[in-house]
Amino acid sequence: MTGSGETILDHHDTLPAELSEAIRALARRERLSPAALFHLAWAQVIAACCGTQDVVFGSVMSGRMNGMAGIESMMGMMINTLPLRVSLDDAPVLAQLKRVDQSLKALLPYEQVSLAEAQNTVVLPAAQRCSAPC
Repeated sequence: MTGSGETILDHHDTLPAELSEAIRALARRERLSPAALFHLAWAQVIAACCGTQDVVFGSVMSGRMNGMAGIESMMGMMINTLPLRVSLDDAPVLAQLKRVDQSLKALLPYEQVSLAEAQNTVVLPAAQRCSAPC
């Protein structure tokens, strides 16, 4: 049966401590978020699966960074998923990382945007949509 999920495989792994520290050190040295590296890596996976260099996927935001008064004491999940577009090219990886980091920071003011409004911000022609089973 198509779409049942019965063929989905899960894999969980832990990064070695040395690699985790190397990622943190790179982030500190370049003044970017470690999340940028993982977002860039995921963009490369999607691009490879879909055969494109321009990808859009959801990035989960905490929903607590916008400075709303009293937000630190509010209970409940405030996460939101916003579209992140990553255009891959032949630029050095560090330059791509910095672009992704800037794109992630640019999403922060929109953490509280509704799903409908977020969906309307990114329009891809049908020819660019990917339904690859990555």
